[in-house]
Amino acid sequence: MPEPATVTGESSSGSRKRPRKRARKSKAKADGHAADGSDGEQEQVAKQGDEAEAGPSAPASKPEPVPQQVSVGSSSLKPNKTPAIPAPVAPAILSSNPHKPSVLPRPSIYGPRKYTLSVALPSSIVLNAQTMELKTRLVGSIARICAVFNVDEIIVFNEGLDQQSGPLYEAQGSYSGGGGGDREVFDPDSFTAMILQYLETPQYLRKQLFPMHPNLRLAGLLPPLDCPHHLRFEEESPYREGIVVEEPHYTSHRVNDSGNTVWVNVGSREAMQCRVAGGAKAVLPPSGARVTVEMPKSGRGLGTLVSPRTPVQNSGLYWGYSVRLASSLSQVFTSCPFSSPSASADSDQPAEYDLVIGTAERGDSLTDLLYATQTGSSVPSSKPSSTGLGASESEVNPLPAEGFTHALLLFGGLSGLEVAIERDEGIPLGLEDARELCDYWVDAVEGQGSRTVRTEEAITITLARLKTTFEQLGRR
Repeated sequence: MPEPATVTGESSSGSRKRPRKRARKSKAKADGHAADGSDGEQEQVAKQGDEAEAGPSAPASKPEPVPQQVSVGSSSLKPNKTPAIPAPVAPAILSSNPHKPSVLPRPSIYGPRKYTLSVALPSSIVLNAQTMELKTRLVGSIARICAVFNVDEIIVFNEGLDQQSGPLYEAQGSYSGGGGGDREVFDPDSFTAMILQYLETPQYLRKQLFPMHPNLRLAGLLPPLDCPHHLRFEEESPYREGIVVEEPHYTSHRVNDSGNTVWVNVGSREAMQCRVAGGAKAVLPPSGARVTVEMPKSGRGLGTLVSPRTPVQNSGLYWGYSVRLASSLSQVFTSCPFSSPSASADSDQPAEYDLVIGTAERGDSLTDLLYATQTGSSVPSSKPSSTGLGASESEVNPLPAEGFTHALLLFGGLSGLEVAIERDEGIPLGLEDARELCDYWVDAVEGQGSRTVRTEEAITITLARLKTTFEQLGRR
């Protein structure tokens, strides 16, 4: 082992204590400093002289950088005896994303929300994608769009078009089969609905609610929705999604042994005991059912099963969307899960959407509709007439000033919404009068530069343009 370079200067206060050897690299650096604080150039000259005396057999080394002159008695080398003040410890969720306020499950800036927003789209749009990966990504993009704009319900309906039958339609089963062999027919309805439901479900419940299925084979490629109810293990929220489980044999959180409680897995270490409202007439949910739990105020209290709409109506939290399958476009209206705003609790009046907006290229300008709503009066339509000569003589009426309770947006497939209305046997309308099915018939992309606007593009544009108006009218 080579000897360290000789230091030329001696300190007036005596020999300097040799620093502790920590590593070869540290030793080489320690040898490069002068012991008495003299100029570092003298040490460099001495080291070069030693290397010259060593002869040609000495290995050549890289020139050391000139060290900065540091005084031994300098206060910079004295240890700082003042204890450092520890920084405040932030919650784990803030330390992971301190720059993103949206990472916290916080209520809407508009406050609690009573109205609902539903989107109806045809399942045939996935048939336009060539591969199973493209189909999966298409449905995943729609799920993201609906989650971003706080959609409460997604309805997947069957258009009943020719493209959903025939040899090409049946041949897709050989690629995507659902467990029944290579000749099984690909079902776009169930495929679209399953992907939408899977993405909306919190991650800690997916394995229990969704067994392995060919439709979910590529779902891992999709980006998560990251909704407020998609909570991590350490996150706190006034509500949580869970699944009813069997009573555990041992738990340290048993609070009440009455018959009106169930055990729910809410994504924590142990199952939580939850109260079922209703008293003696309470109907307990079966094991495996997905429920919404209002978390207790204390860590060892009882949770309470509530409606999935409770976080939205009480706190303004967006709590995901529900998925509904409709065999036809007419069933979108006849199977509405929401009650009529004018119906009493004991009334037999069927549920309905009180605001229905259809989208079509031949509809009224959405810009005219928004302008009419802003002014509160009808405005002349800026769209050309049906003859193509001059502007249309019709007027565009504003959205209802009294607001709405349940809004529905209708979107068509490749052939348009008019074709789906004409083919539906439950709707006595044709191509010319298809707009009578809706309260408003609008074109969300006026003056489009492309000959076609895809359904997923129309959904994004329409929701973005109507978001502010819906927030204002829906809370009246």
